[in-house]
Amino acid sequence: MLSFSLVKRLLARSERQQVSLAVFGDQVLLAQTGKVTTHLDKEEISGGDAFAALSRLIERNDLHKADVSVVLGRSHYHAILIDDPGLASEDLYSALPFKLKDFISESPLDVVADGFESPLSGRFQAMAASKSLLADIDSLLQRRRCKLKLVTVEDLQLARWTDEQSTEMVVSNIISGGVQLTVLSEGKLCFQRQVRGINFQPGQRFSEQGIDELALEVQRSVDYLSSQMRHTQIRGIILDLDSECDQTLALSLSSRLTVSVRIPDFEVSLNHRERLVVSLLADVEPLINLHRVGMGQKPPWLTFEKMLAIWAVTMFLLSVVFAYQQWELTDASRSLLARAEQLKDLQTTSQDLTSKLSLRAPSEEKQRQLAQLKREMADSEQTLDAVASHDKASLEGFAGLFRDLSAAVRKDISVQEVHVAPDSLDIKGLASSPDAVPAWVTEFQTHRYLSQRAFESMTLDRKSDQLLEFSLKTQRDVNKVAGK
Repeated sequence: MLSFSLVKRLLARSERQQVSLAVFGDQVLLAQTGKVTTHLDKEEISGGDAFAALSRLIERNDLHKADVSVVLGRSHYHAILIDDPGLASEDLYSALPFKLKDFISESPLDVVADGFESPLSGRFQAMAASKSLLADIDSLLQRRRCKLKLVTVEDLQLARWTDEQSTEMVVSNIISGGVQLTVLSEGKLCFQRQVRGINFQPGQRFSEQGIDELALEVQRSVDYLSSQMRHTQIRGIILDLDSECDQTLALSLSSRLTVSVRIPDFEVSLNHRERLVVSLLADVEPLINLHRVGMGQKPPWLTFEKMLAIWAVTMFLLSVVFAYQQWELTDASRSLLARAEQLKDLQTTSQDLTSKLSLRAPSEEKQRQLAQLKREMADSEQTLDAVASHDKASLEGFAGLFRDLSAAVRKDISVQEVHVAPDSLDIKGLASSPDAVPAWVTEFQTHRYLSQRAFESMTLDRKSDQLLEFSLKTQRDVNKVAGK
């Protein structure tokens, strides 16, 4: 239930209101779409501070989170007809103010401009307004979390009650005195003129002289445009003087002019300014838009909706992480309990096996007897090995030894006597030189049986000039001799 109400609140907050503002020299107006009717409100400008009056109007109507369109009155912009500058659409915003520097008193850096190709051949209709005013309006709306969609001008908004397929003139009052003649061809401004000598104030009766003067000025303008616009002519005149006698005046002018005169058929119950601000609520793309993104203060990045969305996403992620951690913790707890049971079973089994092993462990006396038996068996094995070696040597005799002696024969050695016993070997013979005997003994190491004999002493005696008598005696093992 709580989440449903929260979603409902979010959906309700996401519905943006459509609001239009009109800023004139002495008054600001607000129109706001309602569930049944359109809400209108106005605020008078005191001391020439339009921004302060606009702030009061917005504050009084509690404007919040709305899409806002603004129409500027004639006192807040310049309508300038110039030669076609030949600018591309992407360069129009940055370059057009410098094309107008000879026609306006402000610096090109302090104005924002837009325009379109005029119905008059080779001409360009430019609109320029104060950049600071638009930036202040944009900043004011952003502080109330509103979005400024577009900024247009009064002369072009008059096209809402003209025939967009033809050329018509709108006659309207000037608050400071006089009338404004505005000609629009297919929705585009192509001519405007102020006539100061004629005054038609609301509630005032029209004199015949005033009607004649107005008809004369209108006819002059019609004739002038007829000479300038050869391919189209003014088809009608719309009378918008905010007077209860507009219909009577329209009939009087029709009898004096060559074109038909009528009153606006758009929101007939409203006055001129109210019609302008209400007409801006319609979802119609204007011919120009003086608003540029980034002209005012940047909107705050962190809004309530973003904070709420971030909070919701964070809570969802935290819930997912918490649920996953809980699942892992539960699974780990179950695994830990299972391992603890396994450890307990293994410890019990180990204790049982240790108890059984302690019962079967041999006594120290038996271990000593076993060690004694192992030593006796080792001594017996050594004795048997010695007996076997002796028996083998007895059976084999000294054949191997004599084979090695015959194989080790040398030309400079002559063996005369050999005395051999199991533990001794004595050799006597003749040698041609003293070095021959050591060399011959060294060769014994390459023979199996001779290499086992080690000589204890060697004697050399000269027998003649060319011969030496030598004697070799082996080293005897005293222990073996004693044993034997």
